[in-house]
Amino acid sequence: MRALLIFCTVGLVAALSGAVLPAEQPKLNKSQTVNRQMALVQARITEVESESGPYASGLLEPLQALSELYLTAQDFEAVADVQSRQLQIMRAELGLDHPDNIAMVNAIIVNNIRMHEWTEVSDNLEHIRYLESANGQGDIEPLLHAIDAQASWSLAQIAVAGPRMRARNLLDARESYDDIKDLAQDAFGEDSLAMVPWLYKRALNLHQVVSVLNSGGGLAGDAMDRVIQMDGVARLQTYNARSRFAGGAFFDRNPRIPVLDADSLIGEYYLRDALLELKTITEIYEQSGDIEAQAMATIYYGDFRVLLGFGSGRKTYREAMDLLREAGIAENRISQFFDVPQIIPVEDFTASFAQAEIAKNAALVPSISDESLLIAQFTALEEDAGNVGMPASFTNRWGFKLPEDVVEMTINVSSTGGVSSAKFLTASSHEKSIRHKALRSVRGLKFRPRFEEANAVHVREMKLSYRFEEAPR
Repeated sequence: MRALLIFCTVGLVAALSGAVLPAEQPKLNKSQTVNRQMALVQARITEVESESGPYASGLLEPLQALSELYLTAQDFEAVADVQSRQLQIMRAELGLDHPDNIAMVNAIIVNNIRMHEWTEVSDNLEHIRYLESANGQGDIEPLLHAIDAQASWSLAQIAVAGPRMRARNLLDARESYDDIKDLAQDAFGEDSLAMVPWLYKRALNLHQVVSVLNSGGGLAGDAMDRVIQMDGVARLQTYNARSRFAGGAFFDRNPRIPVLDADSLIGEYYLRDALLELKTITEIYEQSGDIEAQAMATIYYGDFRVLLGFGSGRKTYREAMDLLREAGIAENRISQFFDVPQIIPVEDFTASFAQAEIAKNAALVPSISDESLLIAQFTALEEDAGNVGMPASFTNRWGFKLPEDVVEMTINVSSTGGVSSAKFLTASSHEKSIRHKALRSVRGLKFRPRFEEANAVHVREMKLSYRFEEAPR
């Protein structure tokens, strides 16, 4: 049955358009050629329908050819109509819950995105989650990836959907990662190596929630209201004994105002939960005996300690350096890795030091003023949450690149990873508001500090490329 998904598009179009030879039609332009091919494919569809009926599996191949031709013509509404019919035929032939339907729904999602049909994307991702759940047969990984896709899309919608839904999307992503953790623990066990990527994804998402809550814009207020509705005000209080008696929902006149100490994080509880996930990951690798992976887990654990404001992470990072040496990593590579401050948390967990080096170098981009100069970059998820990073996987997963406003600046990075003294250098736009937003938002970033001889040091005038992506409407 899986052969039904193998559409020989190119071969079919070539065969049906065989009459269109250069010698016969030397002046046909691209549009005329596509139209001629469409007519031939539609004739083939009519022929199959008359022979075998409107739901014959033999229609799938010419329908796919027709879809590709409409795509060439950028007629996305016509593509959607053809895809809808393809899915109807597959359901009739294979059944509503057959796993081969997943590939077709994924293709529909790609076209939904081309047409900016955000609600339809969400509905179809839910459909895939249902199909993966119905066809799991003991393998939980496809279902986990389906839920991860839903969470990723929820975050993407903060950038592309309307402002009224942004806070809801943020908390929808958090719920998805909670579901993933519960399912993974039931399937793998709490101490399994298979838990590591999912625990890290959840920790990263909790950091995103806290970053939004502390971003200071309208999204932060909406997110705070949403968190209070879901979890109550206690999760927004300062994490210490004294603050527990400073009021709260029972005593406060206005329970929507969290009780905070100076310079404390709103939603620190969530970030502490994230730190616990990293602690679990380090313990899993300790039990596995993989020293290099243990070292990497320790680095990421140190990152979350810095995010929480627990100093420079010096003790934790030194422990990681010792583990890297024990794993046989050369001293010069270790020194180079910690030589430049890195924006934290990193998007993907890697148990390989070599892969971490590659990711570090990939974060460098050419300067818009001097293309020979590589500088660090940060891309904001949304202008109203300028200290929340856009996942690098956004473009790869969802198939389009948003236009960017770029502001280049210099910053000072303290020995505890904080940012100060942001100074404007140049920008891709003349709008002063973009500069002001970037210079203000960058102070919410955190860095893994630079280390010299195992000591965290202050770095002055580090160059940073700060980017806002513009949402399609």
